[in-house]
Amino acid sequence: MRLAQLEMEGFASYQMPTEIDFDGLHLVAIVGNTGSGKSSVLDAINFAVWGKTRGGGIDTIVNTKCNEAKVRFTFELGGTLYRVSRVRSLGKNTGVTFEVGVEEDEALVWEPVGDGLVRGTDDEIRRVLGMNYDTFVATVFLGQGDADRFTADATPKARKEILADILGLDAYGLVAKAANEEARRLKATGAAIVAQADEIDTQLANKVAVIGELAEAKANCVGLRARLRGAQDRASALQQEVAALDARKDRIAQLNKDVATLRGKRAEERQRTERLVSTAANAVERWQREKGKASQRLADALAAASAATSLAGRRGSVAVQKASADEALARVTDEEVTIKGELVALKGEILNIEGRLQETDTHLDAVSADSTSSVCYTCGQEVDTERRAALIGALAAESRDLEARLGKLRFQLAEMEARRSAKLAEHSAAKERVAKLDADLNGLVRAYEQAAAKAAGQGAAEDDGADIDKQLLEAEEHLGVAKKALEDLGGDDPAEAVLVARVAENEALLAGGASTREALEQARSQARAVEQVLQEATREQGAMEAKVAHYDELETKLADLRAQGDQLLEDIKVQEHLATAFGRDGIPAMILNSVVVELDSAVNDVLARLSEGTLGVRIETQREKKTGGVADTLEVIVSDGVTDRPYATFSGGERFKIDLALRVGLAKLLSRRSGTPIRTLAIDEGWGALDPDGVQAMIECLHALAADFDCLITISHVPAVADGFATRLVVTKTPFGSAIEVCV
Repeated sequence: MRLAQLEMEGFASYQMPTEIDFDGLHLVAIVGNTGSGKSSVLDAINFAVWGKTRGGGIDTIVNTKCNEAKVRFTFELGGTLYRVSRVRSLGKNTGVTFEVGVEEDEALVWEPVGDGLVRGTDDEIRRVLGMNYDTFVATVFLGQGDADRFTADATPKARKEILADILGLDAYGLVAKAANEEARRLKATGAAIVAQADEIDTQLANKVAVIGELAEAKANCVGLRARLRGAQDRASALQQEVAALDARKDRIAQLNKDVATLRGKRAEERQRTERLVSTAANAVERWQREKGKASQRLADALAAASAATSLAGRRGSVAVQKASADEALARVTDEEVTIKGELVALKGEILNIEGRLQETDTHLDAVSADSTSSVCYTCGQEVDTERRAALIGALAAESRDLEARLGKLRFQLAEMEARRSAKLAEHSAAKERVAKLDADLNGLVRAYEQAAAKAAGQGAAEDDGADIDKQLLEAEEHLGVAKKALEDLGGDDPAEAVLVARVAENEALLAGGASTREALEQARSQARAVEQVLQEATREQGAMEAKVAHYDELETKLADLRAQGDQLLEDIKVQEHLATAFGRDGIPAMILNSVVVELDSAVNDVLARLSEGTLGVRIETQREKKTGGVADTLEVIVSDGVTDRPYATFSGGERFKIDLALRVGLAKLLSRRSGTPIRTLAIDEGWGALDPDGVQAMIECLHALAADFDCLITISHVPAVADGFATRLVVTKTPFGSAIEVCV
């Protein structure tokens, strides 16, 4: 894993957007005063990748002057660029996106990875990195206060879990668990197979009796089918006689239908003619009404022409008044806008001076309250009484000057707000007059247009009168024709009389067919009775055949079950062997014991350089029990060159060297063994526990270790550390939060 870029905004002490480009940075020291925001750089990377912080609620990462914290971290792994972004809004859930960089048409395109949900995305990040958060902070990112996570803070079980995670030994445990579960499943399946085979043996005892019952059922079905064919033949002959009777009955029905159709058509024709008479009468009446309306429209047009002449004069007078009112409104509006702009500028200046005054007073209170200390609370440097008094005097003078300027500006603000209120009242009155004149003018325009429209219709009204007279004459002629047609539809229809006579003839021929239908029903009833008995016998035969077929299937299934049972016994043995081989005392124990030698060598190589050969460690994976035998463990034994001593008896500087050596050894082991090249090491603080010689030895050791990593980062407020590194990220506090400057 190689750091590429880090972007922060609203995160911890970083209020403003801040970006760190790690390209070209190899051995880097992040330096600055205590509380300046140095450790927040590593916190931001941990938050982006894992969504976790050093302590406190998750909302504590949001800068006090912001509503949300945003971090975007870009890193390279195995030649591929990845980018993870995480946003935390106050009181809300955290959002996360994970992307991979893809080259398309010589341009880098970011494509999403995972399902877009927080849990699924975090799982994908762990999969890509090949580790979880605990392994990450125990090996790669040595955060502030985390130096002894693998030694004093971790139990033997926790240390063993971290080492197992680095080696990927959990995969062996999963295989052993799966093998045990499969063996249990196979045994349960075998027991079920034995029970099923016993049940089949019990059922097969009845097979011979069922075969005899099947032979009797088949003979019974043969006799019933012969009886059914005789009954069906008699019913078929009678059915032909009834069909001839039904054909004549159908003829009578068709003749009656034709009579009804003829009567219906004549009734429809009479109704249609009656509707024509009614429609023609309505048309005569409508055109008579239209003639009266046309006469009234002609009189209205003559009166409207006179009214339009009078309204035209009044409209011109009101238009002149409105033009004058519009000019007055525009002038007042411009003056009000000018005053409003000046008012906004004055308020901005007041807010600026109020902020400066508050900052000066806060600084003055802090300096005054800290009078008993010889160290400045802001810079941490020694200050004498004379220098403190001069600083207090300068801050007090600045506060008085700002208060005086603020008073003058507030007086100007009150005066200007009074001018704007007067101008707003004048603007409202002018706007009201313009609206009234607009309404009057619109009313006169509408009245004039309506009168002019009516006057223009005079000629049309005269033409409408002549056209209506013509339409009225045509409607009266249509009414006379319709009444004559209605009279012609009275009387009887000769065609209907012919059809009624044919119906009577066919009904006389149909009499006498009742006895034939009774004989047909009796024949059908006998056939149905025989058919029901045959169906029942056939069902019994089918049931017997199904039983025999079922017994045949059971015999085949029994043979298969016995073969499956034999195979299951072999499979159970295989799964039990796998569970033993991949269990805790099998392959994982062998791998862990062999890796401890490799880790021991890497840790002691680093520790020898840090302590000039005075310290050493030994990692043991087993210990003797008081009751006899050995127990699995993962103990870190420390030697001072003479004897083994408990970790807690060493000084703070010595413990930090031991912890750092373990972290470097674990990071190297992770890089070689996990299949994920972790080429970054970060060390936050720990320098304060070292004496000057220890600091220099640590600097030299980190320079030597730099060749093992693409990027090695250390964080410290100790001045000597900054002098020991050519590349530094200098962190300072500003009024707008922390700021970072790259110094090379």
